[in-house]
Parts: sequence; structure tokens; C-alpha cells
Amino acid sequence: MENLKVVLGIRDYTERKRFKEILRTMGVLIVGEGEEIRALINLSSRVCPDLVILDEKLGTTKTLPYTKIFYESRLCPVILYVEQLEWEYLEDFKKGPTLSLLVKPVTALSLMGAIYTALTNFNTYLDLVAQKEEMEKRLEERRLIDRAKALLIRWENLTEDEAYRYLREESRRQNISMGKVAKKIIEKYT
Repeated sequence: MENLKVVLGIRDYTERKRFKEILRTMGVLIVGEGEEIRALINLSSRVCPDLVILDEKLGTTKTLPYTKIFYESRLCPVILYVEQLEWEYLEDFKKGPTLSLLVKPVTALSLMGAIYTALTNFNTYLDLVAQKEEMEKRLEERRLIDRAKALLIRWENLTEDEAYRYLREESRRQNISMGKVAKKIIEKYT
């Protein structure tokens, strides 16, 4: 946990001080803190922390709906510091891998567990998102190749195997992906 960068959004001064003490003994760097959710979101987007710890309520604002911003922007995981567990928290906990819950009172052990859980879940989430994007890219390329093959079959009177070989050979000859060759063929014949 050395050099982990954290932004703190804890409303109570005494609790915030306790968090700082625990985090510093863990070797964690506190790169920002505040008591207003929008300011914390802006701060986090500027300093790019590894983790944000938010009180369940800052001022009169419930912070739970705002955790989605961190999740959707893939900024960092969030630990929500709550008075007690409620169904609302558990439902959101199931939805978003960037959210970890920490129930009051905080201890070094409970905080460490919440940090590990949040970071592990967030990294797993990022890996899954990357895999999904890669699969979508491959599927789109496959669709382009199939469309280009159909055009070659129609306009050049090639068989399906010949059309595929043509795409593969052009890909090698031009040193570009088959998807890019397919795009050129689609542009040529449509």
C-alpha cells in the first residue's frame, strides 16, 4: 500500500483526522480532501488518485448517487463510509465494482480490507472492460470481412474461399489488418 494516492471526503473533522492517522501509518499518500462532493469529483479528476473514500453524506448531499461518476469515468474505486448497512447500499454494491463499503467505526484492519477489496474489484472491472472492448473490435472486424467477402463474391465472381484468400493476401501485401483491407473493398464497391 506504499505510495497509494487517496482523496478523502469525510465530513467529521475527528473522523477525518483518524482516517489520516491510519492511512499514514499504512504509507498511503493523502493527495486531497474536502467536504463537498462536486469539489471532490473535480479534485479527483485533476489529481487522479488510486482511491477515493467518501462519507455517505457530505453536507446535505447523499454521496451514493455520485459514486457512479467515478465508476463510469473509470477514474478510481470508491469506498463509501457508512453509519450502518442499508439495502440501498447493498443494491448499489452489487451493481458497481468500484464501490466498497466501510461501516463505522473505522479500524486499521477494516480500512485495509476495504482498500484491498476496492482496488482488486476495480482492477478486475478494468480488465473485463478491456476484454469486452477487444471482443467488440474483433466482432466489428469480422463483420467487415464478411461484408467484403460478399462484395468480392458478387462483383468479382470469386468463391467464398477465394474471397477470403484475397483479403488475407492483400492484408499481408499491404501490411495492414484484414479489417482495413475489408473497409477499402467495401468503399470501392459501395
